[in-house]
Amino acid sequence: VTLALQSMESGEERRTRNKDQIRADEKYRTAVEMFRGGKPERAIALLDESEEIYPADYRVYFQRGLCRILQDELGKATKDIRDAIAMAYKGEQREIRARIRSHLARLQYSEARIHLRQGHQALYEAKLLEAISAMRIAERENPASLELKFTLAVYLAAYKLFSEALAILVGIIPQDPKICAKI
Repeated sequence: VTLALQSMESGEERRTRNKDQIRADEKYRTAVEMFRGGKPERAIALLDESEEIYPADYRVYFQRGLCRILQDELGKATKDIRDAIAMAYKGEQREIRARIRSHLARLQYSEARIHLRQGHQALYEAKLLEAISAMRIAERENPASLELKFTLAVYLAAYKLFSEALAILVGIIPQDPKICAKI
């Protein structure tokens, strides 16, 4: 169906779509430089513009989510990262989905730790379970990643699921004895 629709596009429509993708990509790349330069607010504005031009690029949502983490806009960051995951599913990009999902899990883990510091035990446990769930999915999508397995073990240990965490560590340490030092 997609091929049939693409072949029905006129050459002009294809050129316009390609020009839009190029313009959106230029804004995305500039936004990444702004982010790296410590200007997340400017990066967010450029990513918003890129999304308006070409809303089908998962990278825009992922990068904007990272910017929003720096801005302490955790709810918006979570939404952007989840949108990036949904778009990566459409493209069947398993390793990319796993990488994005691991960032979502880390965001949820950070939120859990904030709740713990504020004395909200129930909120801490709920966010920690979300982080564990997201990391389990990421690990299934990229089972070769020892980093994902190790991070999952850390989250499980934080939730006091020590035997499950230990089972993961026993499985990965023989593959890379220095994994704990790397992460």
